[in-house]
Amino acid sequence: MDSLTTRSGKLVTLNTETELLTVEDPVLGHSITIDLSTNRIVISAAGDLELNAKGRLKLTAGESIELESEGTLKLIAEDDAVLRGKMVRIN
Repeated sequence: MDSLTTRSGKLVTLNTETELLTVEDPVLGHSITIDLSTNRIVISAAGDLELNAKGRLKLTAGESIELESEGTLKLIAEDDAVLRGKMVRIN
């Protein structure tokens, strides 16, 4: 396992045995982990996580996409909002 620790405590770790690449801030609890053995990327934030794009933001999955909130879920469009599916169920 190889690792690099910055003066401020940020940690970059490459573990060739478990095939994990991790960038983390152990103090704040933020991390990005790339697991090469399972083809999985996990982004964890102790606080908020934002994705910003000046153009388009597109999420594409071959199987499914899940959005889950323990609180309020808002979908806001300044223009048309389109929801399309084979069957659309709204509780």
